[in-house]
Amino acid sequence: MKYFFLLQSFLLATIVFGQTDWQLTSPIMVADGYGNDHPQIEISGDNRVLISWTDPVSDNVYLTKHNVDGSFSDPIQLNPEGFPIDSYNWSGPDIAVEGSNVYVVFRASDYNSYMVKSTDNGESFGDTIRIAEPSVLFPFYPDMAVHNDTVFVTYMKHEDEDGSSPDYVFTRSTDGGLTFETQVLVSELFSDEVCDCCPPEIVVNDQYVVVFFRNNESNIREIKGVLSYDRGETFTDWFSADDFGWYLASCPSTGPDARFISNDIVASVYKTYTDGGTKVYLNRYDLSTETAIGTQEITATDFSPISVNYPQINVDDDNIGVVWEGLGDGTSIDVFFNGMAIDEPEFDPVNALNLTEQSGVQQKPDIAIRNGIYQVVYANSNDQNLYFMEIGESNQITANHDIEFNMYPNPVSSVLNLDIGDKAGRCVIWTVTGTCVFEGEITKTTSINVVDWNEGVYILTFHTENGSGTKSFSIRR
Repeated sequence: MKYFFLLQSFLLATIVFGQTDWQLTSPIMVADGYGNDHPQIEISGDNRVLISWTDPVSDNVYLTKHNVDGSFSDPIQLNPEGFPIDSYNWSGPDIAVEGSNVYVVFRASDYNSYMVKSTDNGESFGDTIRIAEPSVLFPFYPDMAVHNDTVFVTYMKHEDEDGSSPDYVFTRSTDGGLTFETQVLVSELFSDEVCDCCPPEIVVNDQYVVVFFRNNESNIREIKGVLSYDRGETFTDWFSADDFGWYLASCPSTGPDARFISNDIVASVYKTYTDGGTKVYLNRYDLSTETAIGTQEITATDFSPISVNYPQINVDDDNIGVVWEGLGDGTSIDVFFNGMAIDEPEFDPVNALNLTEQSGVQQKPDIAIRNGIYQVVYANSNDQNLYFMEIGESNQITANHDIEFNMYPNPVSSVLNLDIGDKAGRCVIWTVTGTCVFEGEITKTTSINVVDWNEGVYILTFHTENGSGTKSFSIRR
């Protein structure tokens, strides 16, 4: 079944925090019954949302695409049949996009890491490609970036058969992912080992390759960035994004996320523990001058959750957005968000927003930005599915969905008429509780028989290639 994005005024909430009026869409289910471990979200070359995740029941990795009409496509299984993957909620597949190429890396249950590639914006994928050399022990937690047709991957490797002595290494492919070069050791600049369960992050631009990871120096677990100035041939410099000195005897299983916000400035987000509690921080570092611009707490001050975790960041030309999860009273976990213009000096914690604010566990969010609107996916442990929503300022969202059409009579008792002029598109009708009762292609004037439908309020959305329009109607007899 496909789940449609409802873009109507009374299902868009406008919430004022600080100087920002955030407008939210109601969350919709991404796919029913395919699991919900570690969702990741990116924007394809044809400007569509891509979401990947893993299913701990089937041991598969999936990808779905947000369609023009507002639906999500049926999930594509990326691992071959009979080739199970490892699924865990704190780490999982990673997506990278360049042009029409979509790359996904993941860890399989044979203790190796693999990549698959699509050349048609995520519609289909080719064969599975092994990333690490056969001699590498336990190449875990792969993370990737793509720049100028070169695929850059970092992953954890181990020195011993028992899985001890973890280090982060780097490899690249200059032939579009067909083959990968000999690995280069990234973390050798540090005397101790890396944190053995915290996934890394790699970011690349024209000048730099930067690998972020959580270091483990005598149980001090801080985020470091290691730099290459020669496209990954060597890693010769490092900087600290985190100097909070978090002492922890076991791995916290939460790593950094990062993006370039200009050619020389890289921003990273991470969880740490300081002043008696867990916090989410954003660090900005100028690689050209080798100086820290600043480290800022972005945790939502108005909500005061007991603990926070799993921050993710994304950037476009004009905006920065960060999401994370926060544990409130009892066992309730919610997804939080904060965003700002890229030229602002820092986040305003007052603008932070609880996106879910409901009982149960809503966790492991990720964020992308499309047309200036923040796209968020998260896992809901109540039903073990994924949910997707959009966040924008004032009327950003509705401005992109303003297709006009006529609908009559309203209220209706037996036959609802739609007059869409010379347009053509897909019509979807929902109950206010989210049940889809009608779906079909329509042109010109169409009549829909509603005699057998229950009395009440319904939402009708008309989708075209140029946008969407939504209206409500009621059935009365």
